[in-house]
Amino acid sequence: MPVAAVEYPFPDRLLFKVTGSIDVAEMRRVIASHRGGANRLTPILFDLTEATLQVSAADVASLAEATALEMRRAPIGPVALIATSDELFGLGRMYQAHSTASGRPHVGVFRDQKSAERWLETLG
Repeated sequence: MPVAAVEYPFPDRLLFKVTGSIDVAEMRRVIASHRGGANRLTPILFDLTEATLQVSAADVASLAEATALEMRRAPIGPVALIATSDELFGLGRMYQAHSTASGRPHVGVFRDQKSAERWLETLG
């Protein structure tokens, strides 16, 4: 499986490592399986540094809009994307822009894990 939960020193956050190729259907499955119940408000970090995303611009917009719609039903926690390649960073920024435009402001995109963690700390 290209998405795996990774042991993380912060008990109030989840860290997922994405490796290999992943498409929008797999992203939706991961979000659905980890955004329910007790984890609904939990901050999530997605480490995309070893990932290859098989998504279009329309997929990114659709995923952001669907997640924002879910947030309007009930609050969900912030998400931080960690991407070192320019391509993945750009796709992450596109997701962030669509999320913000759709009413979900707490999406961040970062080049390294420390920056993502600092951002999550500012959110409380």
